[in-house]
Amino acid sequence: MSETVAEYGRAGRTVAALIALLALAGIVLYAQAQIGRGSTLPETLWVLVRYFTILSNVLVLVVFALIALGAHVTPRFVAGTALAIVLVGVVFELLLTGLSDNLSAGSAIANTLLHRVTPLVVPFFWLLFVPKGRLHMTDTLLWAAFPVAYLVYAMIRGSAEGLYAYPFLDIGANGVMQVTIIVAVIAVGFLLSGIALVGIDRWLATRR
Repeated sequence: MSETVAEYGRAGRTVAALIALLALAGIVLYAQAQIGRGSTLPETLWVLVRYFTILSNVLVLVVFALIALGAHVTPRFVAGTALAIVLVGVVFELLLTGLSDNLSAGSAIANTLLHRVTPLVVPFFWLLFVPKGRLHMTDTLLWAAFPVAYLVYAMIRGSAEGLYAYPFLDIGANGVMQVTIIVAVIAVGFLLSGIALVGIDRWLATRR
C-alpha cells in the first residue's frame, strides 16, 4: 500500500475525488460559457490561462485527482494548494464580488464553484485528512513562488494585450502606486497566512 493511500485513507481519497470533480465542473462550465460567447477552443484556452482563479483550480484538480488515485502527494504540496485557492476566495470576496453580477446560469454556477466552493472545501480537506507536523517555515517561500510567478506573468501579459486579468492590476486605470499597494497587501497577507498555517500544523500535531 502506498504512503498516500495509507495516510489519506479511503475516506480521504473519496473526498479528494469529489473536490477534483468540483474544480473540473467549474472549469468546464466557465469554458462552455466562453465558447457560448463565440470564442473558439484555442481562444477559450488562452482566456482561461489569464486568470489566477482558473490556474489555481487546475492545480486543485490535478492535486486532488492524484490523491484520489493514490499517488504520493506530500502534505507540503496540499498545504500550498490550499493557500493558493484560499487566496482566490479571499481576493474575490474583497475585490471582485461586484464583477459577478448579471451572469448567465452556467457562468454563475462556475463562478460559485471556482471562487467560493473550492476555496472552502480544500482547506477543510487539509484540516481533516492531511497528516500534521510536517510543514516548515521555509515552505512559505515555496508556496509564494506560484502567486509571484503568476503576478509577473499577469503584468507582462496585461501590458502586452492592454487587458488585465483583474481590474486591481490595471496600472493604466489605477496608477502604479495603487497597484503596488494592493499587490503588497495581498503578498504580505499570503505570507502571513502561510506562517499561520505552519503554526496551526505544528499545534495540531501536538494534539494528536
